[in-house]
Amino acid sequence: MIDTEFLLPRRHRFIQTVREWFNERDFIEVETPIAVTSPGMEIHLDAFSVASRFAGKRYETLYLHTSPEYHMKRALSSYSGPIYQLCHCFRDEPESILHRPEFIMLEWYRREADYRVIMDDVDGLLGRLGEFLLDEPTLQRPNGSSVDLATGSERISVREAMIRWANVDPWEHPSATELAAAAVREGVHAESDWPWEDTFHLLLLERVESQLGRGRPTLLFDYPRSLAALARTRDDVAERFELYVDGVELGNAFSELTDPTEQRARFQAEQLHRGSISKPVYPIDESLISALTHLPPSAGIAVGIDRLWLLFAEHWLGRPLTLSEVTLLSL
Repeated sequence: MIDTEFLLPRRHRFIQTVREWFNERDFIEVETPIAVTSPGMEIHLDAFSVASRFAGKRYETLYLHTSPEYHMKRALSSYSGPIYQLCHCFRDEPESILHRPEFIMLEWYRREADYRVIMDDVDGLLGRLGEFLLDEPTLQRPNGSSVDLATGSERISVREAMIRWANVDPWEHPSATELAAAAVREGVHAESDWPWEDTFHLLLLERVESQLGRGRPTLLFDYPRSLAALARTRDDVAERFELYVDGVELGNAFSELTDPTEQRARFQAEQLHRGSISKPVYPIDESLISALTHLPPSAGIAVGIDRLWLLFAEHWLGRPLTLSEVTLLSL
C-alpha cells in the first residue's frame, strides 16, 4: 500500500522543480491539443480513437495524442524562444511495470540547436532534481546500486555500445540476414526473415540496455540511419539519443528533421509499413509539414516523467515499484 500522505507532497515538489528549472532558463511553457488528427506515426505506437456523435463535425475521427511533438514543432516554427510542456499522453498498449496507457510526458525544444545542446540540458535537469529532492544527489536503487545525478552523463555511441556488450557491429551487417546470423552467433535468437530493425532492437534489449545508466545516467547516441524517425541524419547515423538510468529508458531526443519533403517521404513510408502489418494508418499532419518550411535547425526531447518519478519514489521507499503504484489517484 502506497503512503499517499508521504508521496503526494514529494510528487508536487518533483514537478515544481522541473518547471522551475525551465522557467529559470527562459523557456515558455506551452499547451497543445490532446485530441488530434494525427497522433504519431511510429510503427510501435497505437493511439486511442475518439469519434464525435454530432453531425457536421469537422473531423470524422480524432485521436488522443501519443506525444505533443507535432504541435510543439508547429509552435516552435513561429516562436523564437525555447519551449517545454508537461502533458498527459495516451498509448493503446498493455500495462506493465513501466507502461501505462495514460502517462505524463515532458518535452522541450530549442531553435538553433542540435542534440548535443539537449544532452547538456538533460545533465542540468537531472542534477537539479538530485540537488533539490535528495539529501545527497544520488539515487539509491532497490538492488543496492546507486546513480550519481551530479557529475553528468556517460555518453556512448550506439555502435560502441553494441560492439562492447553485444559483440556485434550492426553497421558491418547491413542486410537483415547478416545481422540475424551475427545475433545467433552471440546467442540471441533471431530469424533471417525478420526486418533488420527488429533484430537490432532485440540485440539492444537483450545485451545492451541493462548495462546503461549504471553509476550515472547514460546518453546512447547516433542510431542507425534507418531508425531516424523524425531525426536529422548525418552520413550513416541519425542524430538522436536515448536517456537511460539504471537500465531504464527514460527519454528520446533528436536533432530535428526540418526538411518538409524528406519528412513527408518518411511519413509515407511509415504509413505503408503500418498498413502492411494491419495496423491503423494515421493521416499525415499537413500543418506540421507546412511548419517545417519555417523551422530553423532545432532539437528536442521527450522524457517519460512518470518513469523518472518512479526512480525517485523507489529511492524514498527503498523497494521496487510499478508505475501504477506511484501514479497517485490513478484508475
